[in-house]
Amino acid sequence: MGRRIHKVLIVEDERNIGILIQKLIHWQELQIELVGVLENGETALQVIGEKAPDIVLTDIKMPKLDGLGLIAACKERGYDIRFIIISGYKEFDYAHRAIGYGVDSYLLKPIQEMELNATIQAAIEKKDQQNTLDKKEDLLLQVEEREKQIKCSYLKNVLTHRGEGMESYPFVDEDHLYRAISIKLDYLNFLQTDARQDELVMNRVIQLAESHFMQLSGSDLNYVKSKLRLSCLLGYHTRERGRVNSLLNSLLTMLQELMISVGQYVVTIGIGEETDHADEISRSIVESCDSLYYRLTYGTSRLIFYDCVEQSEIDREEQEQLDHVITVIRRDTPTYQYHTMESMVRDYFSPVRPAKQDAVWIYHAAKKMADVFFDSIEIAKKEEKKQSILDSLEHCNRFSQLSQLLTGTFRDCMRESSEMAQRRSSKPIRFIENYCETHFADKITLDDMSAMLEMNPDYLSDLFKKETNKNFSAYITEIRMHHAKKLLVESNETIASIAERVGYSDPKYFSQLFKKTIGVKPIVYRQLRA
Repeated sequence: MGRRIHKVLIVEDERNIGILIQKLIHWQELQIELVGVLENGETALQVIGEKAPDIVLTDIKMPKLDGLGLIAACKERGYDIRFIIISGYKEFDYAHRAIGYGVDSYLLKPIQEMELNATIQAAIEKKDQQNTLDKKEDLLLQVEEREKQIKCSYLKNVLTHRGEGMESYPFVDEDHLYRAISIKLDYLNFLQTDARQDELVMNRVIQLAESHFMQLSGSDLNYVKSKLRLSCLLGYHTRERGRVNSLLNSLLTMLQELMISVGQYVVTIGIGEETDHADEISRSIVESCDSLYYRLTYGTSRLIFYDCVEQSEIDREEQEQLDHVITVIRRDTPTYQYHTMESMVRDYFSPVRPAKQDAVWIYHAAKKMADVFFDSIEIAKKEEKKQSILDSLEHCNRFSQLSQLLTGTFRDCMRESSEMAQRRSSKPIRFIENYCETHFADKITLDDMSAMLEMNPDYLSDLFKKETNKNFSAYITEIRMHHAKKLLVESNETIASIAERVGYSDPKYFSQLFKKTIGVKPIVYRQLRA
């Protein structure tokens, strides 16, 4: 495969000299083609932007935009061009200045054919060399990017599967150590969330982590961000072992200052064990995540090293107690027996129980309770609500929060499920009438009613008309006009205010509809009834 054809542009304010240069160039021999012969730098800059020549031969002194200005403008725009200056003896100082812009060479007038072609040949070779170098750099960047993607994918898979069935880490370097670090933010009020704020704060957390860990010799930092947690795998040269803890303390201090300035979060850093073995790295990743669970017992705003936490074995009695709670949840949820279940959940998460030392088990128990509860209840958007509570459990850092979240969710969902069951068993038209009487100011459609009753909309429409002799929209209008008449007589509110209170945001439309339904405008009705 031959070398690609390079494009050449000639810029010379003296037309005859420009044509002469064109004739002196060995176009076929050099495998180059002419873009054009131009007479000023301003036009040349426009053509360069359109045609992207590889080599530009330009005079120094030209109207509108001189050679130096043309070169500077091209550099500013980032055009990849080899420039050759054409100058007279009196313009030598200009040519010398042009060299400072990265110009390859300059030719003195009168132009010599051999020198001209040799100079162009040299510019072509430099261009080809640069292209080859650029391709190598691009390839290297692609390899590095692909390697980083694989590292992050490995990290993500370990987090998802807790290291089970994972192969050894494929990028262990000689004389390097590795350890996983997980940074977790918790809301001060764990029931209030702010997704936009989360994103901004987590981006700042990433910046601080990078600025700290990149100080280590041989640093290799890869991370995965998920909501309010940053899971990192850090590699560094063995001689940096003594600096890591110092950097972690410094990072914690900076993050605490950030949390104070924002005023909505606390931060905890969990650290897995250090290793130089490829097959132990996944374990360190899991350890860093599990360390975060121990903020239940050790508190937040601190470093928690996995090899320093006090763990306890889960004995048979503890397992049986959890099994008993699960049995009660499974038994009482379908019948909406909330109080016994609430009491048992609160007792289980009492902070005085000795088994609470093992925080990993406690979070496991909380998630198990949520799983069983949602498997035992009929409720709208069940999977969405289940995932929401599982996510929220990750933000709990006190036993009371775990208990409050579970019991509150169980109570609300059981109430909703009970109401849904009542709607199914009660007469649908009576339900609609009661609902419309209390929600007439809201936007209500028959589709909304059919969704609540879990009935076919067409069937419900026919049933409603059959039992009331009205279509649904006329029925809603009738109720709203009834309440509007009462407000007109019993209050001094404006027409616009009354319109809004009975469900109409447009006072003009309300007045038109009132007259159409009642026979007179609202203001006249008020005067007649005064």
